[in-house]
Amino acid sequence: MGNKYSTSKKDFLKNKIWILAWGGASQRANIFPSQMGENDRRVIREEIKKTVFIVFDQFEYLQRISEELLIKKYLI
Repeated sequence: MGNKYSTSKKDFLKNKIWILAWGGASQRANIFPSQMGENDRRVIREEIKKTVFIVFDQFEYLQRISEELLIKKYLI
């Protein structure tokens, strides 16, 4: 996402991606046991969301490095 987006825009985009990805992944899948309560499900969803956001942030960092290296390569 680079430096062209503010933190609030990045958070908005990450949340939208999360909503779409989670909805698509869990729409018809029985991810949680039927006897699991909603509070337990919420906790697990939040942990998965945190993990996914960590991956997003790592990808963004790697993407930024790649962009910077390409710029340096072609400017030299």
